[in-house]
Amino acid sequence: MGKFNPFALPDDIWSLPKSDLVAQIPEESLFQRDLEKLLQLDSPFEITLNPKTESLFASSPWGELFPPLSFPQRDAPPQEPEPLDSADVDSGLGAGDDPWLDVSSTSSNEKGQLISWETFLSQRPHNRANPFVTEARYHVIDAMIQRYDDDGTSEEPPKNIIQTDVLIYCLLHLVQGWDSMLFKFNEQKGEFEMAKEDIRLSGTSVGLTQNLILQYLKCGNRLRALQAFAKTVYGDIGSCCKTRVGLAHCIRIITVAVQNRLAVLFTNIQSVLQLDDIIRVPTLILEALLKIVERVKDARLDFHLLSATFEQIQQSEYKSDWLRHLLLLMLQRITRPWLTMVSKAIGVTVEKTPFVDDIFGDESFFIELGDSVLGEGEEEPHADLIFASSNIPSFLMLEEAERIHETSRGLRLLRRFHPNHPLLSDHAVERVNMRWSFSWDELQTIDLEAAAHEKRLQLAMQAFNFTKRPRFSRLPVMQLGIYDGFSFDFIGKSEEEINASLAASLENMNFEPQRVFGFEGAADDNLGNEALTVEPITSNQPVTARYPPPLSVTFSLSINPILQAQARLTNMACMRLLFKEKRVQNQYELLHSFLLFGDGVYVSRLSAALFSEELASGTTNSGIRSGIAAGGWGLQLGVRNDWPPASSELRLALMGIMAECYAGGIGKGTGHKENDDLPGGLSFSVREMTEEEEDKCKNPDSLEALDFLQVSYRPKSPYDAVIDSVSLVKYDRLFKHLLRMIRMVYVVNRLFEYTNIGRGKEESATNPIILRFRIEAHFFVSTLAKYMFETGVETVWKEFAKKLDEIERRLEKYDISDRYGEMESLGQLAAYHNSCLDQMLFATMLRLRQQPVLNLIEEIFGMVLKFAKMVRLQHIGAVDPLTPMDNSAFGKLYGKFRKRVGIFINVARALSERRGYGGLAKRESDRSKDAFRGPGDAAEGGALGQLLVKLEMSTYYVDAAKKL
Repeated sequence: MGKFNPFALPDDIWSLPKSDLVAQIPEESLFQRDLEKLLQLDSPFEITLNPKTESLFASSPWGELFPPLSFPQRDAPPQEPEPLDSADVDSGLGAGDDPWLDVSSTSSNEKGQLISWETFLSQRPHNRANPFVTEARYHVIDAMIQRYDDDGTSEEPPKNIIQTDVLIYCLLHLVQGWDSMLFKFNEQKGEFEMAKEDIRLSGTSVGLTQNLILQYLKCGNRLRALQAFAKTVYGDIGSCCKTRVGLAHCIRIITVAVQNRLAVLFTNIQSVLQLDDIIRVPTLILEALLKIVERVKDARLDFHLLSATFEQIQQSEYKSDWLRHLLLLMLQRITRPWLTMVSKAIGVTVEKTPFVDDIFGDESFFIELGDSVLGEGEEEPHADLIFASSNIPSFLMLEEAERIHETSRGLRLLRRFHPNHPLLSDHAVERVNMRWSFSWDELQTIDLEAAAHEKRLQLAMQAFNFTKRPRFSRLPVMQLGIYDGFSFDFIGKSEEEINASLAASLENMNFEPQRVFGFEGAADDNLGNEALTVEPITSNQPVTARYPPPLSVTFSLSINPILQAQARLTNMACMRLLFKEKRVQNQYELLHSFLLFGDGVYVSRLSAALFSEELASGTTNSGIRSGIAAGGWGLQLGVRNDWPPASSELRLALMGIMAECYAGGIGKGTGHKENDDLPGGLSFSVREMTEEEEDKCKNPDSLEALDFLQVSYRPKSPYDAVIDSVSLVKYDRLFKHLLRMIRMVYVVNRLFEYTNIGRGKEESATNPIILRFRIEAHFFVSTLAKYMFETGVETVWKEFAKKLDEIERRLEKYDISDRYGEMESLGQLAAYHNSCLDQMLFATMLRLRQQPVLNLIEEIFGMVLKFAKMVRLQHIGAVDPLTPMDNSAFGKLYGKFRKRVGIFINVARALSERRGYGGLAKRESDRSKDAFRGPGDAAEGGALGQLLVKLEMSTYYVDAAKKL
């Protein structure tokens, strides 16, 4: 038995395949010489080598290592390999048969030749046969596929094979969205379908051909889907938002550019692979567009479309660097209508009709027009702008949107008083173009343009402030020599000149017109040309070392320079209007004097009219006559049983108090005359109340007896821009609470008259509980009132007055300065004002979270009023069956009073010691230093500490609360 060789190969491995399909041996061959059989070695460790082994290579640089192979002739049948002797197989290879050791076997006279791809491609076709079927001609593979399909029974040629040039022609029409003989568009399904199934190219199978066609079907379907979207938008353009129309316009431009890009002669395309290279870039462009359309197809409002488009482009920004510029140009074009609205809102774009309100009628804009209100003394109603934060696109920051809103409000305010202001009308001042840029160089250019724009407008504003008229007037177009229209003038010219002009005109018509995408000028052309010429970045192209700015911050970097400049100029003009021309300081002082009781004369006269027993009552004719003789009437609250007073009595008691106090104080420097109405219609009025509140007001001895009294004030324009309805509600709450405090101070001061120890009389009030109650009630009420008026109101108001003085000083400084600085806007001044009122509400225990403390105070005040009624009845000797006046009643009431005061002090101390007490002090520790939002709540926690120090430094009430 012969020795088994695991490395030996069959002798017929290099014989041709035994198939009747290979009737003709292909002429192409990958190598010049094919091997008939491979080297057969016995054991690699043997020294001997079979002398009948052939050479693996045709030649080598060191000579012929093995004898050359003899390939069978083309017409001759393949020869069978020569069988080896069994002795040779059994015995193995000898040591002397190793060609690597036999030097004589390497001798050859043939010149060596290097084999390479270049020499293979440059040589003419040869007749060397290739034994592999996969490298044979197409008809061989076609025959195999047909034999597989029909089991070899059919002798007819295959009928589903299509010519390559025909398929290329149809595919080229397909990717352009056109019908052809092979592909038809199904309108119902919205996609292309093959007119003939199971077609294939020669040399490929049906499945391979279908997979090849699939990408072309996707490209054609995407193009048709985009065209259908644009057609739908244009068909319903009246109800579509501007951003949706802009998106459809961009899609139309890019699809036209893609079709122009694919408009090549199919005869120039040699293979499907070449066509695949042609459509690769258009396919990626259409895919990116279709993703955007699919994301925004359900959006109907501008901010929804803008946010969805921006987010989709932001996701695709760095997936294809070469496609980034096209997507950004598209984003720039889509946002142009919305950005135009923003530029009009802040006054950058000035049209013939200055600052119209049509942009605020769009429901998708984040600035909406409120209801029109006709102010007192105004001829035309005006509406304020409402900030809709839910309509802000995702690329716009909240602070930027608020600044745009404030700038728009300021421009509307200026329009009512100065319609020819440089910010509103054309004063021959060159305006800056507001745009969205995406490169560092363009962003730097915007900064420079914004600075120059601000400087030009500042000079125009300074001139306007002195003259109140435009600094320049713009010349008509014809006077400037600018006329772009075509003019063909033949009057007064000779026939030769007319013919020459006609010839020149005809010659100009021979030039090929420039390709124009869309109707928006350079923006559409740039977008179309980019889609027409964009190519993927190859590895050998230079890459810039400077990275572009992130897309998420480009919008802020693009609009902030212009927005900040426009906001500074608008805020400066508005503050000048309020402080220099309209003297808004007088309005604030008016509110402080009459609603916060900052005028001492007013407080004294109002207290006398409401509580004094010396003034005559206007309920009877005798009282009216007495009031005329005495010079006034009063309501005599506290000594009368019928309550509330009639409206005529109320008018008599309060008549002239505000007018006389205003004329003697604030009105001196304003030119106020005696018969003029007070600013804002300032007057006393009756508050609208519920039935429960009305029942409480009917009791003259209750704390709510004066809650019906209200001060009516309605600010006119422009004061309503900084004194809003929210602040008026806060003023009303403070007025009602402080009026209660004035009443309580008057009541406890009258206690000394009713409980004074009589000297030289037979009877005197010697009950020590009454005396102690009187002293403690007077101390508690007077201390609490002093704290509320001085610490709670006056301290905060002084800070607000300093802020107003600071704004006025800065206005005087900026009038002569080369550059305007930061200035508060209308909203910021109103916010500062409201913040001061909020701190007053907190210091006076009127915030909602302080309701339990306020309830304690009101309960204590009710006990003091009951005590005052008891001692008054005891003093005058009257008897009230509902009001006991014995010593036990006084002792019981005094015990409850001390206990409630002790509880109040404990609660106040616990609140003052609580960490973060004072509203936003815990979250914004530095808010007290905020220049725009007022003193804030950081000082609120210390206010209660001041009250506790004034009430008690010992533990008098606290110990009493524990014992009782």
